[in-house]
Amino acid sequence: MHKATEVVYANSSQQEKKPVKDINPAALTKLTDMLQIHISVLYYLKRIHQVKLKPGLLYGDRYLVDLELGIKHKKGSYRFSEHVYQQKGSSKLCSPKGLTWNKAATVYFVVPVKDQGEWVYHFINEITAASLLTKDENFHVIVVDFESQDISISQAFDTDLLRNRHTILNMKGKFYKTLALNKAVEHNYTK
Repeated sequence: MHKATEVVYANSSQQEKKPVKDINPAALTKLTDMLQIHISVLYYLKRIHQVKLKPGLLYGDRYLVDLELGIKHKKGSYRFSEHVYQQKGSSKLCSPKGLTWNKAATVYFVVPVKDQGEWVYHFINEITAASLLTKDENFHVIVVDFESQDISISQAFDTDLLRNRHTILNMKGKFYKTLALNKAVEHNYTK
């Protein structure tokens, strides 16, 4: 665990300082210096959500950079989340050749439950908030329900966002998380 580091954000109206936790201070300093050069005149760094460094002994360092970029002279902002690399001996950030990332790929969430209604509602609220924040709707939830008595799973997932983005698999018998995960994967491959 690294010490909290303070970062000054370039905001058009004011300078504000916020603590950034769990980020390697050396990596953060290196990245913010490089990013200030690369960010266009249209954007400014609004918030650093996370920066994770994976040091590479042979070829260089890899970073997962998750930022919020503000748009100058407008109210909107964009989320920038990418893996970037710094080759050994170079000060430039780059994307590796041949790497493709399908940003439109559907992400599947498997939710095995039995009488966990409160947690299901929490999950629904969190995934809805995340989807609204990121405007990402490329996901599908597979709920594997072992005869829950405390919630109507179908009613809980009958929201504007989730209505067409979920599948409910009903199971009988004792709750087994591994069985639920296997059934969800099996269902997904057979449809």
